[in-house]
Amino acid sequence: VLGCVQYGFYPAEIVYKKREGEREEAGSKYDDGRIGWRKWVFMAPESLSPGGEWIFDDYGGVQGINQQAAPLYIPKTLSIEKCILFRTTTEKGNPEGRALLRAMYIPYWFKKNMEETEGISAERMGTGFPVIYLGDGTARAGTTGDDLDVAKNMVVNVRVDEQMGIVFPYPKLGMGREGEGVLFELVSPPSKGAVDFHQTVSRHEQRMAMVGLAQFVHLGMNQVGARSLGDSSTDFFTMSVSGWVNMFAETIQRYGVDRLMKLNLF
Repeated sequence: VLGCVQYGFYPAEIVYKKREGEREEAGSKYDDGRIGWRKWVFMAPESLSPGGEWIFDDYGGVQGINQQAAPLYIPKTLSIEKCILFRTTTEKGNPEGRALLRAMYIPYWFKKNMEETEGISAERMGTGFPVIYLGDGTARAGTTGDDLDVAKNMVVNVRVDEQMGIVFPYPKLGMGREGEGVLFELVSPPSKGAVDFHQTVSRHEQRMAMVGLAQFVHLGMNQVGARSLGDSSTDFFTMSVSGWVNMFAETIQRYGVDRLMKLNLF
């Protein structure tokens, strides 16, 4: 059921059985002949028929679900009366609700890119920014044995790893004959650079946690945060979880238990 927090909705097909005691198939611990639940078959949201997932009536109510699941991918239609639909919100009558992760996407996108940029910076800028100067005596673009393309490949592929190293077939620029040969330099960025990646990544992680009112998990990680603040934040998180649980319980009661009771009245 908690899958609807990730996807915004999560439908399940209710499979019934007749309670006739212990049997090899669809057995029950009771033999009173009443109707019971055999199982709930949850349908992965991505298995619904693309573009035609829902069947609506003239008043906008959901009347059925179209599924096109693996391995045969044959479209099947299930009546909503035999299903139970869990969703995070009923706003605008949308059967697909709204995923909690959707509000986390922007800080997640920035966090992911900042981590990738941090890794690139550690790999490329760990020892400095590579720069090559081509002096007299080197082959430029359009000439035989183009040194310019070789120099471009060098600065692009310089990495801080076990194979790091460069070999030049020229004397170092400025060694006795100014302006001749090749000079390779590593230019270090000022201080820690323009961006503090740890602070930036931590900020976006905190914003992701705030969407679920779980920001208290970061208290103490940055040497800040009072115990009273942690207690109040935990209380808000508990209230939000209780709200989800109550909503799921109401859905189960209305579309699961009530239907089951009606079947046993006849």
